[in-house]
Amino acid sequence: METLISYFVLSLIPCALTLLIFYLNSKKKRKKGDIKHRVVKVIVQCSTVLLIIISYTIFLTNYKVFINESSSIVGISLIGCSQLSLFASLIGFVFTFKSPDLFEFIIEYPSKSESKIGNINIGKVIDKNKVKHKFNLNIDDLTQHMFICGTTGTGKSNFLQQFLLNFTKLYG
Repeated sequence: METLISYFVLSLIPCALTLLIFYLNSKKKRKKGDIKHRVVKVIVQCSTVLLIIISYTIFLTNYKVFINESSSIVGISLIGCSQLSLFASLIGFVFTFKSPDLFEFIIEYPSKSESKIGNINIGKVIDKNKVKHKFNLNIDDLTQHMFICGTTGTGKSNFLQQFLLNFTKLYG
């Protein structure tokens, strides 16, 4: 019976961690550009997956022991609740990635004066679907790496095309 109780307690931990992830995803807890928050969330997510895998591995390797110990209604209930808890943790964990804000990095956009420094027009600064101002790069900015990312249809290819056309007009 002690094995069943230990397994039941172990199966509740991923459930609690999944709830913690939902809490960390809430807008009230997120701060602009808070990398520590992101790191903590990733650590909790990895721990949740690891505990779910460990719990199922323990159940599968000790299946016969659990069946022998679960001859009472309490034993059967503990196994059932443990499996339900792990399944709920897994489903809840998947839904933590459904949050649209999960992969959103909140950064400050450049001011209008900072955006006018360069002479290579690369686009517009947009905040909350509202155009703030045009954005230009300086030729010296091109000595550093550039990372262009976005989901399908957000304009990565169009950006590169416009960037190269503007660059060619000025320096080609």
